[in-house]
Amino acid sequence: MSTDDSNKYLKIIFGVWPVITGLLVITGWVSNSYILKRIIDSPIPMNPVTAVLFILLGIIIVTGHKKKLYFLINIAVLVISLLKLLDIFYGTSFQVDSYLFIGKLHDEPAFPNRIAPNSALNFFLIAVANIILMGTSKIRIVAGQLLLFIVTIISLFAFVGYIFNIRSFYGVGIFTPMALITSINFFVTSCGLLINKMREGLLRFIFNDGPSGEVAQYLLPASIVIPLVLGWLRLWGQREGYYDSEFGVALSVILNLIMLFSITCISSYFLYRTDMKRRLAEKELRFLASHDPLTGLTTRRVFMEQLNRRISLAQRREKDCYSVFYLDVDGLKQVNDQLGHQAGDDLLVNLALILKTCVRSSDSVTRLGGDEFIILFEEILEGSEVSLAERILKRMPATFSTEKGEVATGLSIGIVTPSKSETNADNIISAADEALYKAKKGKHGYIVSTKYS
Repeated sequence: MSTDDSNKYLKIIFGVWPVITGLLVITGWVSNSYILKRIIDSPIPMNPVTAVLFILLGIIIVTGHKKKLYFLINIAVLVISLLKLLDIFYGTSFQVDSYLFIGKLHDEPAFPNRIAPNSALNFFLIAVANIILMGTSKIRIVAGQLLLFIVTIISLFAFVGYIFNIRSFYGVGIFTPMALITSINFFVTSCGLLINKMREGLLRFIFNDGPSGEVAQYLLPASIVIPLVLGWLRLWGQREGYYDSEFGVALSVILNLIMLFSITCISSYFLYRTDMKRRLAEKELRFLASHDPLTGLTTRRVFMEQLNRRISLAQRREKDCYSVFYLDVDGLKQVNDQLGHQAGDDLLVNLALILKTCVRSSDSVTRLGGDEFIILFEEILEGSEVSLAERILKRMPATFSTEKGEVATGLSIGIVTPSKSETNADNIISAADEALYKAKKGKHGYIVSTKYS
């Protein structure tokens, strides 16, 4: 599945959730259903205007940045949340959160149902963040993402407050507290809105294809869920009387140590795996940079380095001889024309194998390009270069055949044995090339050039 497809499905999942829960809550207010107004059993139901706002935000998560709809919905959310904040902090009486089901809002046993201050603040921050994110500059993207991060933190505070029964985490003073399902919806909604910019701004450090993204995508969910579960288990054990508070603290410390150790090991594993991939890729790149991809032989650059080192070595030794073989395939063009280019490639690969089996491990074989090869024949004795040439020619097949037919092939070799006075690698190769030219005109398949003086 491509990255774009993954993003699309994530947006649908995170967008459908607030829409469905919002519709269920509205249905609950219509039917006066205790469960549907809360979705999750808690003392506080979701306000119907809150449910409508979640439905609108879910729609823009699913539909994406369709500018007109996106802008209008966010302006509506901004105005409603701002009017509610004015009621809370300045004592105005807009009461936009009582426009729906006004006759039922006072029926709740605990509080007359209103939008909680932290809910109003979250809606305000979401609307401002979405409007900011309509821009494309890096500063605007980071600013919008930071506001959405604040929303997730406020929603997590409320969720944790319900888990551990800490009212100050989900309520503000005497005002109606945030409902449990509302806190969950804010978390899901803010995550869904962040997905639209998941490859930009601050999120590019998490949602990328590199090692940081891989580690973060595996460990970030665990770093949120595991502490919540461990904390709840510790509190549950104490409340049920399985252990006292000191034992609970010790157990929490041990479990957190195990969690941190596990996360460290997992992070190290991913980084180690990434490092191994990088080293393997670097090794492959070095090989590709120095070897012919078809035959696996070294390239001209590597041969020139080897030849220059060999020239320098010869200067320091009194009795030291080496030869350079310049080889050219006869009939390659006919093989390509009559049997196809794949057959021509197969011929070159076969020749490379023949050359590697004929030379010693101390010698080197290089493909210069096309149908030209070159050999650096080390530490030769008198006549050994001729023996090598004859051995190569003997193993070279006279014909190359496939299902399409048969073509005559051959090999021409020019050989030069430089003297100590020759220190220029290009001159040596040119001399071998001249010997090759003469060999192609002759009948023996190879020519040994006169040693320089």
